[in-house]
Amino acid sequence: MSRQLTCPNCSTTIPPDRINVQEMAAVCPACAHVFRFASLLSEVLPQVPKPEAPLALPSGFGVRKELSTLQLVIPWRVVRNKWFMTIFAVLWDFFLIPFIKAAVSGNTQVALFISLHLAVAVGMTLYVLALWINSTKIRVDTTGINVRHTPVPVPFTPNHFIPVQDIAQFYVEEYVPSRTNRRPDITFALRVKTKNGKDLRLVPGFTNASGALYLEQEIEKFLKIEDEPV
Repeated sequence: MSRQLTCPNCSTTIPPDRINVQEMAAVCPACAHVFRFASLLSEVLPQVPKPEAPLALPSGFGVRKELSTLQLVIPWRVVRNKWFMTIFAVLWDFFLIPFIKAAVSGNTQVALFISLHLAVAVGMTLYVLALWINSTKIRVDTTGINVRHTPVPVPFTPNHFIPVQDIAQFYVEEYVPSRTNRRPDITFALRVKTKNGKDLRLVPGFTNASGALYLEQEIEKFLKIEDEPV
């Protein structure tokens, strides 16, 4: 009799469309837990006792390991979906050009009309600039983990420093920040749970789970944190 893959966090059966065989990773449709299942193969497929291999360094990532420091650099242009927002922002800005010209020439009614649209245009343009030039820089050492998103500041993407004694567990989250043509934009993030009950989204925006899983793997290995389902 065949056996099915289940979530180690909530025991929900994982449907085939939530399983990535190439990355040996799956996403639970019930609790959004992202987990690697190579180590579970001995339970699901007893005839294939395959050890879980470490994830390789994703293309475009930078990593530097020293005895007391781990540094990781993740360029946003590598891991985030930038093309849709870039095209949309260009079209929005182009649409506003004749209205801006009319407002500059002294048309107060047009100026009032475009004020909100212009603010949206500025915000989108800055965000698109961030998508192309920003990087997330992570430094892990004996004092804790320091996460910085630079050089363009983006709302709702704060920097973080968490002392090492406060860290309980890292995990990967699946979430839907937006929709394109009514289809959800599946996105992944590295999160951390602290010993005082906080649950923080450290590095958001991954279009592929492997990048977030790699960060979890390397940071937990460096800090000697045993991986557990969250």
